[in-house]
Amino acid sequence: MACDMCEESREAGMRFCPHCGQPLAADIVPKEEPKPFLKTVVAWTTAVVMALLAFETLFLIIGAPDVFDWCQYHSMDVLVLIPNLVTACTISGKALQLAWVLIFAAAVASIAMVIWRTYRQISDNSDEPDCIERTDAYGMSRLFAASIALSVISSIFLMSFGNGIDVPEDLPVGSESSAILSFTNAAVWEEIIARVAYIGLPMAVIAAVCGKGRGSFRFLLGGFGLSKAAVVLIVVSSLIFGFGHMSGWGLEKVLPTTLSGLIMGYAFVRYGIHVSIGIHFLTDFLGVIAGPDTMTLAAIFIMAILVLGILCLIDLLIGLNRSLDGVRDLPNWVPDRESSASRRDSD
Repeated sequence: MACDMCEESREAGMRFCPHCGQPLAADIVPKEEPKPFLKTVVAWTTAVVMALLAFETLFLIIGAPDVFDWCQYHSMDVLVLIPNLVTACTISGKALQLAWVLIFAAAVASIAMVIWRTYRQISDNSDEPDCIERTDAYGMSRLFAASIALSVISSIFLMSFGNGIDVPEDLPVGSESSAILSFTNAAVWEEIIARVAYIGLPMAVIAAVCGKGRGSFRFLLGGFGLSKAAVVLIVVSSLIFGFGHMSGWGLEKVLPTTLSGLIMGYAFVRYGIHVSIGIHFLTDFLGVIAGPDTMTLAAIFIMAILVLGILCLIDLLIGLNRSLDGVRDLPNWVPDRESSASRRDSD
């Protein structure tokens, strides 16, 4: 194995490297750089999170028929953020059954999109050693784990001041139909009213004004890359998202939810709505798999992701610190497709 001094020794005309003894007449095998520790952690996190995603998706699919039957005899409020949380209408019976079919389809389609795009991304870049780091699964897992760690840290911070988060008494948990409907609906609908409405729609309007024409519609579903306007919209939507939870959870819920909103807003802009829905689904559906029969397995997943998430959060903050140096170079309004793609690949 060649050392770092072999090439220098070869250029000096030596036949053998005086540092490692490598013959310099033959082609030198470059020294393989060890993978950074945090990148290894995120790779392991991806495996754990994808296992959790499979487990939660199984719960969703198994419970879907019972939820459909349950909807026939119950009702659900349809909420909007304008910017306060407001009940737009209440649906029940067949209307709720139709809504459940759409919600279920959107959740499953988002999960399938993450898997499919990850497969394509690995297949198209299989000759590159770090191709996994450019995939949707890697990005989703890294952001989800960091979000869990950030939520726990912020909750502990609030508790240190005597401001613990009180869980609403009527919040459903476990694998009962009401819980599956509530948490799946939150993962899909909250991404629509918070991310599409407050990031995607404004960016689509900006793109149309900037002359993107029909291409402006692609901004609605995210994945367009960063610009200064997008950064502002991420912050605004996260604040609205955070304060939107105050009516049901109290003021203490605003900070952790706003921080989670920042991460999901970034996921929406960088990868697309399928990844932000995936992160939201992974987070909220922990309440479903934390039922009596699966509590132990859920606890193992949560503890593993929390430990890995702290390291993912450190990796994310290091990357954010590097990204801050390039804020001035970001376009003001609409990111260029090629430059935003290369930027997504690089960080």
